[in-house]
Amino acid sequence: MSEVSPAVAALVAELQSLPGLIRGTLCPMRRASGKVYHNLQYWHDGRNHTEYVGAERLPLVQAAVANYERFQNLTAQWAAMLEAQTRAQWAAAQDSKKNFRRRSSRPRRRS
Repeated sequence: MSEVSPAVAALVAELQSLPGLIRGTLCPMRRASGKVYHNLQYWHDGRNHTEYVGAERLPLVQAAVANYERFQNLTAQWAAMLEAQTRAQWAAAQDSKKNFRRRSSRPRRRS
């Protein structure tokens, strides 16, 4: 197995440090009285779901939604790094093949 680069190790460490995640979007809603409340909207099992978020849970849910966005960004960066590493390995393998001359299994006939 190849060595893990420091950048990938830092990303993995940051991913592991995320305390909690909630997938979805936190939407402020207004009642007729003008009071603001929040709904958490997310997609699960092929259906859209909505949950009321009380004022006492609002800071926790906001942090968890922000952590999920951070998680998505970090995993996208990790995938991009791994893809670049894989492409570099492919390029190195192609370069080594360019210098290799393939020989036929049957000898040529000279006329």
